[in-house]
Amino acid sequence: MCALLKQAMEKIDRTREHAATLFFRLLANDDLPHVPHRAELAALLDGWEHVDWQSAAESFPRLTPLLALPVYRRALLQGLVVSVGGLTESIVKHSSASLLHFLKARAVMPAELLPFAALLLSLFEENLKRDRVSLPLIRTLDLLLSNGVFDRLAASDDSFGEQLAVLLGKEVAGCADAAKLLVAIDLLCDLINLGDKARVKSLGLLSVLLCHKYPKVRRTAGSKLYEALITYDHVLPDDVDRILPLLSDTNWDDPVASLVPVRNELCDLMAVPRPLAKRSVAAARPAVLP
Repeated sequence: MCALLKQAMEKIDRTREHAATLFFRLLANDDLPHVPHRAELAALLDGWEHVDWQSAAESFPRLTPLLALPVYRRALLQGLVVSVGGLTESIVKHSSASLLHFLKARAVMPAELLPFAALLLSLFEENLKRDRVSLPLIRTLDLLLSNGVFDRLAASDDSFGEQLAVLLGKEVAGCADAAKLLVAIDLLCDLINLGDKARVKSLGLLSVLLCHKYPKVRRTAGSKLYEALITYDHVLPDDVDRILPLLSDTNWDDPVASLVPVRNELCDLMAVPRPLAKRSVAAARPAVLP
């Protein structure tokens, strides 16, 4: 049943329709035993046979409320993040609206968001370096953080932001895919506002990207960090007036060697460690005797 619900939240219209139809046919069979939350399912989705399951506008609002049922939550979210973080406009629009509506209704009580935060972290850890899931998941997390879903949770417990920043660091470590790094930059900028530990970690990762080998990655990191510090001007209240001109006035298309001193100055102003050059890291390792 969970596998069918996962497919019923996926981005492919025909797959959604087939999975949802099978799920509710099974649910309607009274001879099928041991269906968790049978009564709640019937109450929430009365009239399922009249729903156009190929329509994103109809299917996602119908199924997303089932996230309230813990036994189905992981499967639903696994399918939903692929839709929310996908590239098809209509699927992204309706799946994102449904997920935001569901979670924002619970955002006033941080304790109610804890299971969802833990599940998102778990899905991220399970799918590290698996772009089919990790990329849509990063986009989904960007959507949730940029809409303030986890702001109250972070105010009471900053461990979610810290763990998320660590996982994102693992995901982009050694990454040479510019498109993936551009998606990650958005989430890194969101993390600036998710507690001190997440801020330090995300600023550290962004500082590395300011001197990335691809000019587009450098430009995007610089412009997005500038925008984030304007939006979240409270996170660096003392030095933001010195940081912003450096970010805006620097030509991030210049050779990396000329950008390193600027990047290092930014690190000092933001109170994050300067990234070590690869040669410095190698030199710091103890020599291995034959």
